[in-house]
Amino acid sequence: MEQARPDLLTPRETEWFERFEGEHDNLRAALDWSLETGEPEAVLRMGGELWFFWETHGYWREGRTRLEAALNMTRGAQTTARADALHGAGRLAWCQADFAGGSPLLEEALDLSRKLQFKHGVTKALFTLALHMARHGDLAQATTLLEEAVVVARELGISPMIANRLAWLWPLVYQRGDFARAVNLAEECATVARACGYFGSAAFGRRAEAWLAHRTGNYDEATALSKEALAIHRTEGGGRSKASLAIPWMLAELGELALEQGNYQQATAIYEESLALSRELGSKDYVAISLNGLANLARDLGDFARSTALHQESLDLGKEIESRPLVASCAYGLGLVERYRGGLDRAASWLDESLSLYEAMGNVAGAADALHALSIVACDLGDYERAAALIQESARLLKGGAGRLTQARCLEALAAVGSGRGNMDQATRLLASASAAREVMGTPLPPYDRADQDQRLATLRAGLGKVFSATWTAGRGLPVEQAIGEALGR
Repeated sequence: MEQARPDLLTPRETEWFERFEGEHDNLRAALDWSLETGEPEAVLRMGGELWFFWETHGYWREGRTRLEAALNMTRGAQTTARADALHGAGRLAWCQADFAGGSPLLEEALDLSRKLQFKHGVTKALFTLALHMARHGDLAQATTLLEEAVVVARELGISPMIANRLAWLWPLVYQRGDFARAVNLAEECATVARACGYFGSAAFGRRAEAWLAHRTGNYDEATALSKEALAIHRTEGGGRSKASLAIPWMLAELGELALEQGNYQQATAIYEESLALSRELGSKDYVAISLNGLANLARDLGDFARSTALHQESLDLGKEIESRPLVASCAYGLGLVERYRGGLDRAASWLDESLSLYEAMGNVAGAADALHALSIVACDLGDYERAAALIQESARLLKGGAGRLTQARCLEALAAVGSGRGNMDQATRLLASASAAREVMGTPLPPYDRADQDQRLATLRAGLGKVFSATWTAGRGLPVEQAIGEALGR
Protein backbone atom coordinates (compact mmCIF):
# COMPACT_ATOMS: atom_id res chain seq x y z
CA MET A 1 0.00 0.00 0.00
CA GLU A 2 2.75 2.45 0.94
CA GLN A 3 4.23 2.04 -2.55
CA ALA A 4 1.14 3.75 -3.94
CA ARG A 5 1.48 6.94 -1.87
CA PRO A 6 4.00 8.76 -4.13
CA ASP A 7 1.77 8.13 -7.17
CA LEU A 8 -1.48 9.42 -5.68
CA LEU A 9 -2.54 12.78 -7.13
CA THR A 10 -0.53 11.94 -10.26
CA PRO A 11 -1.57 10.38 -13.59
CA ARG A 12 -0.41 7.00 -12.19
CA GLU A 13 -3.13 7.08 -9.55
CA THR A 14 -5.53 5.41 -11.97
CA GLU A 15 -3.16 2.44 -12.39
CA TRP A 16 -3.08 1.94 -8.64
CA PHE A 17 -6.85 2.14 -8.34
CA GLU A 18 -7.21 -0.49 -11.07
CA ARG A 19 -4.84 -2.71 -9.07
CA PHE A 20 -6.78 -2.06 -5.87
CA GLU A 21 -10.00 -3.04 -7.64
CA GLY A 22 -8.44 -6.24 -8.94
CA GLU A 23 -7.01 -7.10 -5.52
CA HIS A 24 -9.96 -5.85 -3.51
CA ASP A 25 -10.93 -9.27 -2.13
CA ASN A 26 -7.35 -9.81 -0.95
CA LEU A 27 -7.29 -6.33 0.57
CA ARG A 28 -10.55 -7.05 2.40
CA ALA A 29 -9.11 -10.29 3.75
CA ALA A 30 -5.97 -8.52 4.94
CA LEU A 31 -7.98 -5.78 6.66
CA ASP A 32 -10.30 -8.26 8.36
CA TRP A 33 -7.38 -10.45 9.48
CA SER A 34 -5.63 -7.43 10.99
CA LEU A 35 -8.75 -6.52 12.94
CA GLU A 36 -9.33 -10.08 14.11
CA THR A 37 -5.73 -10.56 15.26
CA GLY A 38 -5.59 -7.29 17.16
CA GLU A 39 -3.51 -5.24 14.75
CA PRO A 40 -5.76 -2.24 14.10
CA GLU A 41 -2.78 0.02 13.38
CA ALA A 42 -2.26 -1.91 10.16
CA VAL A 43 -5.87 -1.17 9.19
CA LEU A 44 -5.32 2.52 9.93
CA ARG A 45 -2.27 2.58 7.65
CA MET A 46 -4.01 0.69 4.85
CA GLY A 47 -7.24 2.63 5.23
CA GLY A 48 -5.34 5.90 5.10
CA GLU A 49 -4.28 4.95 1.58
CA LEU A 50 -7.53 3.26 0.52
CA TRP A 51 -10.14 5.84 1.57
CA PHE A 52 -10.03 7.73 -1.74
CA PHE A 53 -10.30 4.48 -3.67
CA TRP A 54 -13.29 3.52 -1.52
CA GLU A 55 -14.85 6.93 -2.08
CA THR A 56 -14.45 7.07 -5.82
CA HIS A 57 -15.45 3.45 -6.40
CA GLY A 58 -18.57 3.58 -4.25
CA TYR A 59 -17.44 1.42 -1.29
CA TRP A 60 -18.55 4.02 1.23
CA ARG A 61 -20.27 1.87 3.86
CA GLU A 62 -17.70 -0.91 3.64
CA GLY A 63 -14.70 1.40 3.92
CA ARG A 64 -16.17 3.47 6.73
CA THR A 65 -17.13 0.37 8.72
CA ARG A 66 -13.58 -0.99 8.61
CA LEU A 67 -11.98 2.35 9.42
CA GLU A 68 -14.27 3.00 12.36
CA ALA A 69 -13.65 -0.48 13.74
CA ALA A 70 -9.92 0.19 13.72
CA LEU A 71 -10.38 3.69 15.15
CA ASN A 72 -12.46 2.32 18.03
CA MET A 73 -9.60 -0.08 18.85
CA THR A 74 -6.95 2.65 18.85
CA ARG A 75 -8.56 5.41 20.89
CA GLY A 76 -5.94 7.76 22.27
CA ALA A 77 -3.28 6.84 19.70
CA GLN A 78 -1.30 9.88 18.54
CA THR A 79 -0.15 8.86 15.06
CA THR A 80 -0.42 10.22 11.54
CA ALA A 81 -1.98 6.91 10.54
CA ARG A 82 -4.86 7.56 12.94
CA ALA A 83 -5.22 11.12 11.61
CA ASP A 84 -5.43 9.79 8.04
CA ALA A 85 -7.96 7.14 9.04
CA LEU A 86 -10.10 9.67 10.92
CA HIS A 87 -10.15 11.83 7.82
CA GLY A 88 -10.97 8.87 5.57
CA ALA A 89 -13.90 7.84 7.76
CA GLY A 90 -15.13 11.44 7.86
CA ARG A 91 -14.87 11.73 4.11
CA LEU A 92 -16.88 8.55 3.56
CA ALA A 93 -19.46 9.89 6.01
CA TRP A 94 -19.69 12.98 3.79
CA CYS A 95 -20.40 10.72 0.80
CA GLN A 96 -23.23 9.22 2.85
CA ALA A 97 -24.54 12.71 3.76
CA ASP A 98 -23.97 11.93 7.45
CA PHE A 99 -23.16 15.34 8.90
CA ALA A 100 -23.67 14.33 12.52
CA GLY A 101 -21.45 11.26 12.21
CA GLY A 102 -18.76 12.76 10.00
CA SER A 103 -18.04 16.12 11.60
CA PRO A 104 -16.67 14.76 14.94
CA LEU A 105 -14.32 12.44 13.06
CA LEU A 106 -12.96 15.31 11.00
CA GLU A 107 -12.63 17.63 13.96
CA GLU A 108 -10.56 15.00 15.74
CA ALA A 109 -8.51 14.46 12.57
CA LEU A 110 -7.81 18.18 12.37
CA ASP A 111 -6.86 18.50 16.05
CA LEU A 112 -4.56 15.49 15.88
CA SER A 113 -2.94 16.62 12.62
CA ARG A 114 -2.25 20.07 14.07
CA LYS A 115 -0.76 18.50 17.21
CA LEU A 116 1.51 16.28 15.12
CA GLN A 117 2.34 19.16 12.72
CA PHE A 118 1.13 16.85 9.96
CA LYS A 119 0.36 19.33 7.17
CA HIS A 120 -1.03 16.76 4.75
CA GLY A 121 -3.50 15.74 7.43
CA VAL A 122 -4.33 19.35 8.27
CA THR A 123 -5.24 20.35 4.71
CA LYS A 124 -7.26 17.17 4.13
CA ALA A 125 -9.23 17.53 7.36
CA LEU A 126 -9.84 21.24 6.76
CA PHE A 127 -11.05 20.54 3.25
CA THR A 128 -13.47 17.74 4.06
CA LEU A 129 -14.78 19.46 7.19
CA ALA A 130 -15.52 22.45 4.96
CA LEU A 131 -17.56 20.19 2.66
CA HIS A 132 -19.63 19.03 5.62
CA MET A 133 -20.17 22.61 6.78
CA ALA A 134 -21.16 23.77 3.29
CA ARG A 135 -23.71 20.98 2.95
CA HIS A 136 -25.13 21.86 6.36
CA GLY A 137 -25.38 25.53 5.34
CA ASP A 138 -22.63 27.06 7.49
CA LEU A 139 -21.12 28.93 4.55
CA ALA A 140 -18.97 31.32 6.60
CA GLN A 141 -17.28 28.50 8.52
CA ALA A 142 -16.89 26.43 5.34
CA THR A 143 -15.21 29.36 3.60
CA THR A 144 -12.81 29.95 6.50
CA LEU A 145 -11.83 26.27 6.58
CA LEU A 146 -11.31 26.13 2.82
CA GLU A 147 -9.23 29.27 2.80
CA GLU A 148 -6.88 27.75 5.37
CA ALA A 149 -6.85 24.47 3.41
CA VAL A 150 -5.66 26.42 0.35
CA VAL A 151 -2.92 28.12 2.39
CA VAL A 152 -1.61 24.80 3.71
CA ALA A 153 -1.79 23.21 0.24
CA ARG A 154 0.28 26.11 -1.09
CA GLU A 155 2.83 25.57 1.70
CA LEU A 156 3.08 21.93 0.66
CA GLY A 157 3.44 23.00 -2.98
CA ILE A 158 1.07 20.30 -4.27
CA SER A 159 -0.70 21.74 -7.31
CA PRO A 160 -3.52 19.15 -7.54
CA MET A 161 -4.39 19.87 -3.89
CA ILE A 162 -4.41 23.61 -4.57
CA ALA A 163 -6.67 23.22 -7.61
CA ASN A 164 -9.01 20.87 -5.76
CA ARG A 165 -9.48 23.24 -2.84
CA LEU A 166 -9.91 26.26 -5.10
CA ALA A 167 -12.58 24.30 -7.00
CA TRP A 168 -14.73 24.22 -3.87
CA LEU A 169 -13.78 27.67 -2.59
CA TRP A 170 -14.88 29.83 -5.52
CA PRO A 171 -18.54 28.65 -5.46
CA LEU A 172 -18.76 29.46 -1.74
CA VAL A 173 -17.25 32.89 -2.27
CA TYR A 174 -19.77 33.49 -5.06
CA GLN A 175 -22.72 32.38 -2.94
CA ARG A 176 -21.59 34.75 -0.16
CA GLY A 177 -21.66 37.70 -2.57
CA ASP A 178 -17.99 38.44 -3.30
CA PHE A 179 -18.52 38.03 -7.02
CA ALA A 180 -15.29 39.60 -8.29
CA ARG A 181 -13.19 37.42 -5.99
CA ALA A 182 -15.14 34.33 -7.05
CA VAL A 183 -14.23 35.02 -10.68
CA ASN A 184 -10.56 35.47 -9.75
CA LEU A 185 -10.52 32.21 -7.78
CA ALA A 186 -12.25 30.31 -10.59
CA GLU A 187 -9.70 31.65 -13.07
CA GLU A 188 -6.85 30.62 -10.77
CA CYS A 189 -8.39 27.18 -10.34
CA ALA A 190 -8.55 26.74 -14.11
CA THR A 191 -4.95 27.92 -14.57
CA VAL A 192 -3.50 25.69 -11.83
CA ALA A 193 -5.54 22.70 -13.00
CA ARG A 194 -4.37 22.96 -16.60
CA ALA A 195 -0.73 23.29 -15.50
CA CYS A 196 -0.52 20.41 -13.04
CA GLY A 197 -1.42 17.54 -15.38
CA TYR A 198 -3.49 15.54 -12.85
CA PHE A 199 -6.73 14.27 -14.39
CA GLY A 200 -8.89 14.95 -11.34
CA SER A 201 -7.72 18.56 -11.27
CA ALA A 202 -8.24 18.83 -15.03
CA ALA A 203 -11.93 18.06 -14.54
CA PHE A 204 -12.25 20.67 -11.79
CA GLY A 205 -10.47 23.18 -13.99
CA ARG A 206 -12.84 22.55 -16.90
CA ARG A 207 -15.77 23.03 -14.53
CA ALA A 208 -14.40 26.41 -13.41
CA GLU A 209 -13.96 27.47 -17.02
CA ALA A 210 -17.49 26.27 -17.81
CA TRP A 211 -18.92 28.41 -15.01
CA LEU A 212 -17.02 31.46 -16.23
CA ALA A 213 -18.44 30.91 -19.73
CA HIS A 214 -21.94 30.25 -18.37
CA ARG A 215 -22.15 33.46 -16.35
CA THR A 216 -21.17 35.52 -19.39
CA GLY A 217 -23.81 33.82 -21.54
CA ASN A 218 -21.48 31.71 -23.69
CA TYR A 219 -23.54 28.52 -23.58
CA ASP A 220 -21.75 26.67 -26.37
CA GLU A 221 -18.41 27.02 -24.59
CA ALA A 222 -19.89 26.25 -21.18
CA THR A 223 -21.54 23.09 -22.51
CA ALA A 224 -18.40 21.90 -24.29
CA LEU A 225 -16.24 22.44 -21.19
CA SER A 226 -18.76 20.71 -18.92
CA LYS A 227 -18.84 17.74 -21.30
CA GLU A 228 -15.02 17.62 -21.18
CA ALA A 229 -15.14 17.51 -17.38
CA LEU A 230 -17.79 14.78 -17.46
CA ALA A 231 -15.77 12.75 -19.96
CA ILE A 232 -12.71 12.90 -17.70
CA HIS A 233 -14.73 11.63 -14.75
CA ARG A 234 -16.31 8.87 -16.83
CA THR A 235 -12.98 7.50 -18.08
CA GLU A 236 -11.03 7.64 -14.82
CA GLY A 237 -10.41 4.39 -13.01
CA GLY A 238 -10.43 1.88 -15.85
CA GLY A 239 -13.32 -0.56 -15.98
CA ARG A 240 -15.09 0.91 -12.95
CA SER A 241 -16.04 4.58 -13.05
CA LYS A 242 -13.84 6.66 -10.80
CA ALA A 243 -14.90 9.88 -9.07
CA SER A 244 -18.44 8.53 -9.17
CA LEU A 245 -19.98 11.35 -7.14
CA ALA A 246 -18.51 13.83 -9.61
CA ILE A 247 -20.55 12.28 -12.42
CA PRO A 248 -24.03 13.19 -11.10
CA TRP A 249 -22.55 16.54 -10.06
CA MET A 250 -21.47 17.32 -13.63
CA LEU A 251 -24.64 15.82 -15.08
CA ALA A 252 -26.73 18.18 -12.93
CA GLU A 253 -24.78 21.16 -14.23
CA LEU A 254 -25.13 19.97 -17.83
CA GLY A 255 -28.84 19.48 -17.22
CA GLU A 256 -29.15 23.08 -16.07
CA LEU A 257 -27.37 24.32 -19.20
CA ALA A 258 -29.66 22.24 -21.45
CA LEU A 259 -32.76 23.41 -19.56
CA GLU A 260 -31.84 27.08 -19.88
CA GLN A 261 -31.32 26.61 -23.61
CA GLY A 262 -34.75 25.03 -24.00
CA ASN A 263 -33.30 21.61 -24.90
CA TYR A 264 -35.93 19.81 -22.87
CA GLN A 265 -35.48 16.31 -24.26
CA GLN A 266 -31.75 16.47 -23.65
CA ALA A 267 -32.24 17.93 -20.17
CA THR A 268 -34.66 15.11 -19.32
CA ALA A 269 -32.16 12.43 -20.33
CA ILE A 270 -29.34 14.11 -18.40
CA TYR A 271 -31.30 14.59 -15.18
CA GLU A 272 -32.72 11.06 -15.33
CA GLU A 273 -29.22 9.63 -15.72
CA SER A 274 -28.04 11.75 -12.79
CA LEU A 275 -30.95 10.56 -10.66
CA ALA A 276 -30.43 6.88 -11.53
CA LEU A 277 -26.72 7.04 -10.74
CA SER A 278 -27.32 8.95 -7.51
CA ARG A 279 -29.84 6.33 -6.39
CA GLU A 280 -27.42 3.54 -7.30
CA LEU A 281 -24.68 5.19 -5.24
CA GLY A 282 -27.00 5.89 -2.34
CA SER A 283 -26.17 9.61 -2.45
CA LYS A 284 -29.18 11.31 -0.90
CA ASP A 285 -28.00 14.83 -1.61
CA TYR A 286 -27.40 14.18 -5.31
CA VAL A 287 -30.71 12.34 -5.52
CA ALA A 288 -32.32 15.51 -4.14
CA ILE A 289 -30.37 17.74 -6.55
CA SER A 290 -31.40 15.57 -9.51
CA LEU A 291 -35.04 15.62 -8.39
CA ASN A 292 -34.91 19.41 -8.20
CA GLY A 293 -33.58 19.54 -11.75
CA LEU A 294 -36.41 17.34 -13.00
CA ALA A 295 -38.88 19.47 -11.03
CA ASN A 296 -37.62 22.65 -12.72
CA LEU A 297 -37.93 20.92 -16.08
CA ALA A 298 -41.52 19.86 -15.36
CA ARG A 299 -42.36 23.41 -14.28
CA ASP A 300 -40.98 24.92 -17.48
CA LEU A 301 -43.05 22.46 -19.50
CA GLY A 302 -46.21 23.33 -17.55
CA ASP A 303 -46.56 20.05 -15.62
CA PHE A 304 -47.03 21.75 -12.27
CA ALA A 305 -48.37 18.73 -10.38
CA ARG A 306 -45.28 16.68 -11.26
CA SER A 307 -43.01 19.61 -10.48
CA THR A 308 -44.56 20.02 -7.04
CA ALA A 309 -44.26 16.31 -6.25
CA LEU A 310 -40.59 16.20 -7.29
CA HIS A 311 -39.70 19.32 -5.31
CA GLN A 312 -41.50 17.89 -2.28
CA GLU A 313 -39.59 14.60 -2.53
CA SER A 314 -36.35 16.56 -2.76
CA LEU A 315 -37.39 18.72 0.20
CA ASP A 316 -38.03 15.64 2.35
CA LEU A 317 -34.52 14.37 1.57
CA GLY A 318 -32.99 17.76 2.29
CA LYS A 319 -34.62 17.80 5.72
CA GLU A 320 -33.57 14.21 6.40
CA ILE A 321 -29.88 14.95 5.79
CA GLU A 322 -30.11 18.37 7.48
CA SER A 323 -29.03 20.26 4.36
CA ARG A 324 -30.26 23.84 4.67
CA PRO A 325 -29.06 24.74 1.15
CA LEU A 326 -31.22 21.95 -0.29
CA VAL A 327 -34.23 22.95 1.81
CA ALA A 328 -33.86 26.58 0.70
CA SER A 329 -33.58 25.53 -2.96
CA CYS A 330 -36.69 23.35 -2.70
CA ALA A 331 -38.69 26.10 -1.00
CA TYR A 332 -37.66 28.45 -3.81
CA GLY A 333 -38.73 25.91 -6.45
CA LEU A 334 -42.05 25.24 -4.74
CA GLY A 335 -42.68 28.99 -4.58
CA LEU A 336 -42.17 29.34 -8.32
CA VAL A 337 -44.51 26.42 -9.06
CA GLU A 338 -47.23 27.81 -6.80
CA ARG A 339 -46.95 31.14 -8.60
CA TYR A 340 -47.56 29.43 -11.93
CA ARG A 341 -50.50 27.52 -10.45
CA GLY A 342 -52.06 30.80 -9.32
CA GLY A 343 -51.56 30.20 -5.58
CA LEU A 344 -49.88 33.54 -5.00
CA ASP A 345 -50.21 33.54 -1.21
CA ARG A 346 -48.68 30.05 -1.01
CA ALA A 347 -46.01 31.13 -3.46
CA ALA A 348 -45.08 34.10 -1.29
CA SER A 349 -44.97 31.86 1.79
CA TRP A 350 -42.55 29.39 0.20
CA LEU A 351 -40.38 32.17 -1.19
CA ASP A 352 -40.30 33.97 2.15
CA GLU A 353 -39.10 30.72 3.74
CA SER A 354 -36.44 30.38 1.07
CA LEU A 355 -35.31 33.97 1.58
CA SER A 356 -35.09 33.54 5.35
CA LEU A 357 -32.95 30.41 4.97
CA TYR A 358 -30.63 32.01 2.44
CA GLU A 359 -30.21 35.09 4.62
CA ALA A 360 -29.49 32.95 7.70
CA MET A 361 -26.81 31.06 5.77
CA GLY A 362 -25.27 34.23 4.36
CA ASN A 363 -26.05 33.03 0.84
CA VAL A 364 -26.29 36.38 -0.93
CA ALA A 365 -26.80 34.93 -4.41
CA GLY A 366 -29.65 32.72 -3.18
CA ALA A 367 -31.27 35.62 -1.33
CA ALA A 368 -31.11 37.73 -4.49
CA ASP A 369 -32.89 34.97 -6.44
CA ALA A 370 -35.60 34.69 -3.79
CA LEU A 371 -36.14 38.46 -3.77
CA HIS A 372 -36.43 38.44 -7.54
CA ALA A 373 -39.06 35.70 -7.43
CA LEU A 374 -40.97 37.56 -4.68
CA SER A 375 -41.00 40.64 -6.91
CA ILE A 376 -42.72 38.63 -9.65
CA VAL A 377 -45.38 37.48 -7.17
CA ALA A 378 -45.88 41.05 -5.97
CA CYS A 379 -46.31 42.17 -9.58
CA ASP A 380 -48.88 39.41 -10.16
CA LEU A 381 -50.76 40.75 -7.13
CA GLY A 382 -50.69 44.26 -8.61
CA ASP A 383 -48.40 45.64 -5.88
CA TYR A 384 -46.00 47.35 -8.26
CA GLU A 385 -44.34 49.50 -5.60
CA ARG A 386 -43.38 46.43 -3.57
CA ALA A 387 -42.31 44.61 -6.72
CA ALA A 388 -40.02 47.48 -7.68
CA ALA A 389 -38.53 47.62 -4.18
CA LEU A 390 -37.83 43.89 -4.19
CA ILE A 391 -36.09 44.07 -7.57
CA GLN A 392 -34.03 47.00 -6.30
CA GLU A 393 -32.93 44.97 -3.27
CA SER A 394 -32.11 41.94 -5.40
CA ALA A 395 -30.00 44.09 -7.71
CA ARG A 396 -28.26 45.70 -4.72
CA LEU A 397 -27.24 42.30 -3.39
CA LEU A 398 -25.89 41.22 -6.76
CA LYS A 399 -23.79 44.40 -7.05
CA GLY A 400 -23.15 43.93 -10.74
CA GLY A 401 -22.19 40.28 -10.23
CA ALA A 402 -25.22 38.81 -11.95
CA GLY A 403 -24.75 36.43 -14.83
CA ARG A 404 -26.06 37.33 -18.26
CA LEU A 405 -29.24 35.23 -18.02
CA THR A 406 -30.00 36.65 -14.56
CA GLN A 407 -29.67 40.13 -16.05
CA ALA A 408 -32.15 39.27 -18.81
CA ARG A 409 -34.61 37.93 -16.23
CA CYS A 410 -34.18 41.11 -14.20
CA LEU A 411 -35.11 43.18 -17.26
CA GLU A 412 -38.21 41.05 -17.82
CA ALA A 413 -39.31 41.59 -14.21
CA LEU A 414 -38.67 45.33 -14.48
CA ALA A 415 -40.68 45.41 -17.71
CA ALA A 416 -43.62 43.75 -15.96
CA VAL A 417 -43.50 46.45 -13.28
CA GLY A 418 -43.23 49.19 -15.89
CA SER A 419 -46.14 47.80 -17.83
CA GLY A 420 -48.24 47.57 -14.68
CA ARG A 421 -47.46 51.20 -13.86
CA GLY A 422 -48.41 52.27 -17.36
CA ASN A 423 -44.85 53.10 -18.48
CA MET A 424 -45.30 51.45 -21.87
CA ASP A 425 -42.25 52.99 -23.52
CA GLN A 426 -39.81 51.83 -20.85
CA ALA A 427 -41.39 48.38 -20.54
CA THR A 428 -41.08 47.84 -24.29
CA ARG A 429 -37.43 48.88 -24.33
CA LEU A 430 -36.59 46.60 -21.40
CA LEU A 431 -38.33 43.59 -22.91
CA ALA A 432 -36.61 44.23 -26.23
CA SER A 433 -33.18 44.39 -24.58
CA ALA A 434 -33.87 41.13 -22.72
CA SER A 435 -35.14 39.49 -25.90
CA ALA A 436 -31.99 40.43 -27.80
CA ALA A 437 -29.78 39.11 -24.98
CA ARG A 438 -31.67 35.80 -24.92
CA GLU A 439 -31.28 35.42 -28.68
CA VAL A 440 -27.50 35.92 -28.44
CA MET A 441 -27.23 33.38 -25.61
CA GLY A 442 -29.66 30.91 -27.16
CA THR A 443 -31.82 30.82 -24.01
CA PRO A 444 -35.47 31.19 -25.05
CA LEU A 445 -38.25 31.77 -22.57
CA PRO A 446 -39.92 28.55 -21.35
CA PRO A 447 -43.26 27.85 -23.08
CA TYR A 448 -45.42 28.98 -20.16
CA ASP A 449 -43.47 32.22 -19.72
CA ARG A 450 -43.59 32.79 -23.46
CA ALA A 451 -47.39 32.84 -23.37
CA ASP A 452 -47.32 35.44 -20.58
CA GLN A 453 -44.86 37.59 -22.49
CA ASP A 454 -46.88 37.37 -25.70
CA GLN A 455 -49.87 38.73 -23.77
CA ARG A 456 -47.75 41.54 -22.29
CA LEU A 457 -46.37 42.43 -25.71
CA ALA A 458 -49.88 42.62 -27.11
CA THR A 459 -50.78 45.07 -24.35
CA LEU A 460 -47.68 47.17 -25.03
CA ARG A 461 -48.26 47.14 -28.78
CA ALA A 462 -51.81 48.31 -28.28
CA GLY A 463 -50.73 51.00 -25.83
CA LEU A 464 -47.92 52.43 -27.97
CA GLY A 465 -49.60 52.06 -31.33
CA LYS A 466 -47.49 53.22 -34.27
CA VAL A 467 -44.36 53.93 -32.20
CA PHE A 468 -44.14 50.38 -30.83
CA SER A 469 -41.87 49.07 -33.63
CA ALA A 470 -39.39 51.94 -33.31
CA THR A 471 -39.35 51.61 -29.51
CA TRP A 472 -38.77 47.86 -29.76
CA THR A 473 -35.94 48.35 -32.25
CA ALA A 474 -34.29 50.92 -29.99
CA GLY A 475 -34.57 48.59 -27.02
CA ARG A 476 -32.94 45.70 -28.87
CA GLY A 477 -29.87 47.84 -29.31
CA LEU A 478 -29.70 48.68 -25.61
CA PRO A 479 -27.02 46.70 -23.65
CA VAL A 480 -28.54 44.84 -20.71
CA GLU A 481 -26.33 46.58 -18.13
CA GLN A 482 -27.37 50.00 -19.44
CA ALA A 483 -31.04 48.98 -19.57
CA ILE A 484 -30.96 47.78 -15.95
CA GLY A 485 -29.17 50.94 -14.85
CA GLU A 486 -31.70 53.17 -16.53
CA ALA A 487 -34.66 51.23 -15.11
CA LEU A 488 -33.24 51.33 -11.58
CA GLY A 489 -32.35 55.01 -11.83
CA ARG A 490 -28.61 54.52 -11.63
